[in-house]
Amino acid sequence: MDSLSSVSEDGRTLICNLGTRVQGTAELSFAGVLADGPAGSEVGAAGTFRGHTVELPKIPITNEFTMDAKFDGGAPSSYTGTNPSTKQFLEFPFSVSHGRHTPAGPDSVTYELEIAHTGQATNPEVELRGDPACVPNTRIQSGYPYSGTDQPADQTTRFPSCTLTKTGPTTFQLTLSGLNYSEGPAKDSNGQPLPVEMDVIAAGTM
Repeated sequence: MDSLSSVSEDGRTLICNLGTRVQGTAELSFAGVLADGPAGSEVGAAGTFRGHTVELPKIPITNEFTMDAKFDGGAPSSYTGTNPSTKQFLEFPFSVSHGRHTPAGPDSVTYELEIAHTGQATNPEVELRGDPACVPNTRIQSGYPYSGTDQPADQTTRFPSCTLTKTGPTTFQLTLSGLNYSEGPAKDSNGQPLPVEMDVIAAGTM
């Protein structure tokens, strides 16, 4: 054959030029395959040589449900209040990721959080500030996409219904509802690539 070995633009067709062979020569070729379909779909393969095609039985794709929450990194902000000046105000980013092509999860999730104090204050107690206490992310936070409006689409995910409730002196309960498990953005708010195997389906700041 005259054409060179190549892979089609969509990555689904492999053409192999084996060069000149003596008639009757046996050949064995290997090619890696990445199944990128959703759970419940099927992956198959077919080979064609000199007009003869052999199709392999299709194999069902099974993806285990994967979900994760992120509260570290980013660019948390901290500043001292002016009235009263004895209070320190803090803001932390958060996000929820879902395994790409894995089954959808629940509509609502709840996380138990503890925000510890390591300063010199006597009987320190962490308080909620603002109503609501969790809002869309509109700042550059490495590892976290935006979730507000008027931001680049490939850097912006969704902001779910969010409730942050105080349950103790330093403990809180974060509940996110109305989660949408469709594909997330490719980049974070800093323009850097997000992990390709996970979709960031929600993000915000508390």
